[in-house]
Amino acid sequence: MGFGIFFLPLVGGYLFLKYSNFTRFLIARQSGYNLLLESAHVGFWLLLASRVVLLCIGFLSDTIGFLSDKLDPIDQAWSDFSPVDYSGTAVVALLLGPVAAKLGNLFRTPDKAVSRAVSEAGNAMEELFLESMKMRSLVEVTLQNGKVYVGWVLRADLGNRNRKCVQIHPLSSGYRDDESRKIILNTSYADVYVRHYRELGTEYEENFRIVVPVEEIRSARPFDVVHYMWFMEGPTAAPAP
Repeated sequence: MGFGIFFLPLVGGYLFLKYSNFTRFLIARQSGYNLLLESAHVGFWLLLASRVVLLCIGFLSDTIGFLSDKLDPIDQAWSDFSPVDYSGTAVVALLLGPVAAKLGNLFRTPDKAVSRAVSEAGNAMEELFLESMKMRSLVEVTLQNGKVYVGWVLRADLGNRNRKCVQIHPLSSGYRDDESRKIILNTSYADVYVRHYRELGTEYEENFRIVVPVEEIRSARPFDVVHYMWFMEGPTAAPAP
């Protein structure tokens, strides 16, 4: 088997990595030689599995006469089409890649795959956004220009290494004071949301979402309304420990 035939299992390995929920969000953060080596590693196992499958089919063909009558013409046709040794094994390895990925996706949802990718290869900001989406918890996002948004993260494309935006459903907005750096929240959307929720249900979130460029985010952190009120009213407002 010529070395060129190994290209097909390599492609099969890449297709598995690309379409499998177990790996596609992780490889989105890889490039170059790392991705090539991962594809080759998976391709090796696909090639081995392909060989085992074809050997089993050949054994059944020799054992069952009816099956032999069906498979022998296919085998001869393939030999005429591609006389290269073990080319059929390589092609089956290529096809096994996406097939195995789709079968594996029955046991792994995209949400779980994203959580795994963030936990293994993410950063603190991604973990915060993921927690906000899962727990519906509030986050405070400060932009480069001092604008502040407090709300829930609707979408952050955490599986995309080149993500450019984060969608936020704001509860309130304001700014950071230039001197004290305190957060001043001077706009509340709560009353507007109540009216629109009665009319649109949960679809109102899409009407009020804000798309924030990732490169414009200066900082992000969890937000607690009670702690914010204590901070704004001064240290005497906080309860004694």
